[in-house]
Parts: sequence; C-alpha cells; structure tokens
Amino acid sequence: MSRSRVAGLVCEGPTDVPILEELITRLWPEVETVLTLQPEVDEAGRPTGTMSGWTAVKAWCEQNASHLETILRPGIGDDLDLLVIALDVDIAIDARIVDHPSRKTPYDGKRLCTKVKEWLSEGRARRLPRELVIALPAMSIEAWALAALFPGEKRPETLASPATVLANRKKLRIRDDGSVAKDLRHYEGFSRVIASRLQRVRDVCPEADRLCRKVEVRRGEVEKV
Repeated sequence: MSRSRVAGLVCEGPTDVPILEELITRLWPEVETVLTLQPEVDEAGRPTGTMSGWTAVKAWCEQNASHLETILRPGIGDDLDLLVIALDVDIAIDARIVDHPSRKTPYDGKRLCTKVKEWLSEGRARRLPRELVIALPAMSIEAWALAALFPGEKRPETLASPATVLANRKKLRIRDDGSVAKDLRHYEGFSRVIASRLQRVRDVCPEADRLCRKVEVRRGEVEKV
C-alpha cells in the first residue's frame, strides 16, 4: 500500500488556501496533508504573519530559491511530494509584473509563469524541482468559483474582477465603502463547489485546467516509482 502524500502551498492570502487545498486533494486523493508555507495561518485558517499578497509570494520565492531541495526534503518530518506556488494574474498586472492582455480572451499565463520561475532561479538558468507546480488563476481565483456556481459563464477568466461579479450576485458581501469583503467562510464554501464541479471549471477556465493537468502529471510520476 502506498504511503500518504504531503503537499506544500505558497499563495497570496488565506482565502486562496481552501480552494487550492481542496483542488489538490481532489486531484490526488493520497495527499492527506497540505502544509501552508505562505501565508502563515493558524489552525482555523486565519492569518498570523505580517506579509500577504503578491509581494509575499515573490519574497518567499526569492528567499527560498537557493534551498528548495531542503524545503522539499527537510530531513526532519515528511518530504513534500508536491509544492504549489500560486499567484493571481490580476494583481500581477496591477503591479506591472506583466502586461494586461491585449484582447478579451483567457489570459495566457506563460509570461507570468516565466517571471515566477525567475524569482525561483536566482536570476540564472536552472532546472526547477519536478515537485514544483506554478498555478496562475486568471484573472483571480474567484473566476473558478464563478465557473462552478454559474454554468452560464462561458469565459470567467476574461473578467477583470470576478470577485465583484460574485458580490453583485450575492455570493460575497459588499462593504459600506463599496469594496468586496472576502470572508474566509465563503471561500471554504467555494472550495467545495469548485471541487464537486471540477470538470465544468476545467472546461471553461484554461488556467484551472493547466493547474489540474500539472498536478495529475506529478501524481503519475510519483505513482510510477
């Protein structure tokens, strides 16, 4: 019988965690533990650290680029069979890491993927570990919730602000100042719906499908050993 598997997760904030964790365990049922390496959260999923957002993901990548192997195989505790690093495309565009797409089509994440790989490679050409998978929800991870909740959404990854659309459809709360409140309990609900309707999400969200295929490939590599 194969041993249980362990995954690590690096993402922008605590609301990303339940969605990505649910996807990982749905695609790879043998993964029993998903360690959140960034952001730092408590047992209830609430943030405990001071850093969040894309700058925290960038900082984690650059700080750990030289010792990824140690993170994957720490010597004490379980090895990581999978390490997912996730960054929403919308914030990358706002931060001018990458340009805005020139036409209303699903965003091609290859440019941003190259940038994340640069953060992880210390500015030099190197082969990244096979365990490492880069996820780039476009324009943000809320697009995947839209795809799961509303079958009529044909191209949710082209929307500039999926969270605002969810709020307008009463799936998220709008604060008095007009901003969208991203309550963790809502995202925990989104995670279950996305996982239960995953094929639908994959069919209309190219970046979601790309992440799923990467996890499936990694699972296949491990199962062959």
